Amino acid sequence: MSALLNTVPFVDTVAVKFPIPLEAVALWRFASDDSNRPQIGGVLLETKDNYLTAVATNGHSLVKTVTHLGNNNTHTKLDGVSFLIPAEAFKNIEKEVKAAKKAGQGVLFSVDVVCGVQRKAVPVAKFTTNTGETRFNLLSETFPNWRKLVPEANKKGDAQAVGINPRYIGDLHTYLKATGNGDFGVCIDPITDGLSPIRITVPSKEALGFEFEAVIMPMRM
Repeated sequence: MSALLNTVPFVDTVAVKFPIPLEAVALWRFASDDSNRPQIGGVLLETKDNYLTAVATNGHSLVKTVTHLGNNNTHTKLDGVSFLIPAEAFKNIEKEVKAAKKAGQGVLFSVDVVCGVQRKAVPVAKFTTNTGETRFNLLSETFPNWRKLVPEANKKGDAQAVGINPRYIGDLHTYLKATGNGDFGVCIDPITDGLSPIRITVPSKEALGFEFEAVIMPMRM
């Protein structure tokens, strides 16, 4: 299966380039390491309207971030393209992305995508830093429809007691700390039943600098 969405126009080659944000890279922590589930063994990237959505799940937790790539972004992008980045690739580049961010620089993600009818080969992507390039193969598996897994916010306020594995909350804190936001707490939506996924956000996405949303499965009580 191709890593591209069906909405990509049929052209020979499209160069896709954009700065990769740390909050997307750090999501490798939530990808599955189960070799029997390669379709969730990486981080999904989606581009649309100069925004980058990144999603990762291990089947128990799902975390999504949305980052604005900048109003003056001059890098070539293509809306309607998705890429499944191997978790290991993001894990290996995280230190460089942190260092680049601290220095006020960026790490560029780029890939030449063949969009014609012969879309069989897995595209080779690369990260470019001041010190060189790192090349890797994109995953060719189809990521699940994560939008069906994210519950709508409970606006009624009705709630009941439910069990939450504390390790999942700890994982979220570890992620926020890795992105330089370790002082942030999380907000848990009111829970209407003990079986539905639990939606978790942060108090202020403006202060965080990007949109953050997580979904975790409840524990049986």
